[in-house]
Amino acid sequence: MCKVEKNTLPSMASVEPQSTKPQFIKAFEPQHDFHWTPTDEPHATRRKLIMAKYPEVKKLFGHCWKTKYLVAATVTLQTYLALYAQYMSWPIYLVLMYCISGTANHGMMMAMHEVSHNLGFKKPLHNRLLGVFANLPIGVPSSISFRRYHLEHHRYQGEDGVDTDLPTEFEAKIFTNKFSKFVFVVFQLFFYAGRPLFVNPKSPGLLYLLLGTLLGAGVHPVAGHFIAEHYEFILGLHEVRALAPEFYENLPSHDSWIKVMVNYVMDDNVNAYSRVKRHNLTKDVKDKLKSE
Repeated sequence: MCKVEKNTLPSMASVEPQSTKPQFIKAFEPQHDFHWTPTDEPHATRRKLIMAKYPEVKKLFGHCWKTKYLVAATVTLQTYLALYAQYMSWPIYLVLMYCISGTANHGMMMAMHEVSHNLGFKKPLHNRLLGVFANLPIGVPSSISFRRYHLEHHRYQGEDGVDTDLPTEFEAKIFTNKFSKFVFVVFQLFFYAGRPLFVNPKSPGLLYLLLGTLLGAGVHPVAGHFIAEHYEFILGLHEVRALAPEFYENLPSHDSWIKVMVNYVMDDNVNAYSRVKRHNLTKDVKDKLKSE
């Protein structure tokens, strides 16, 4: 459990056991704003009260020895099915993707959650490594960043601008009817993953790398060869040209990668069709290449 941090918010009212379970309060009209409360988040308060009244609850604390084995088995299963997927028929592929892959990958998300609280091993480093391993079949690196944001979610639960588990004002205004809410449910993982970049962005190191890749392969002088021709970092081509000039001197070439990109965009006669394609391989050869 997380350490309780002091803050300036009013304390939550005392939590006492109730003889009857309170009824769930339903909204009688569409909500146009979040429900705002001046009280502290309830989990830390409830934790203190339970520990004070039932100190033996501490026996339940600690890591679960089964977690690492379940993660290893699931990652192995997903790796095998991912490799075997090329031999599946479409019906089998779709069924396994929903029933097996969906369940297994969600399980790995839950494993990432558990190890973010150091519940897989005794040592934090081992938990982080297990989280990275559990992250493998999910396909998108997220274990380390999830841990950071999730612990903040627990420590500052419900705090606007800090708790990235909360929908933004934009999301709340967009997803209001049945169809839009269904869309949100289907794609909520993307909103959950992208929300921290807008709500509570951290050190821009990862963004620096991602945008560097995007820019370096896009509107950048060195990316002109994607449109023009291939270049190599190992400076050996000029030596080949010096050795066999007759094979290169008469070939058309570009002397500016920037000019290449500008011409590609501005010239109406040049577009995505301005590439060379071939149809020399047989269908059997192409199918074999896809299966390898």
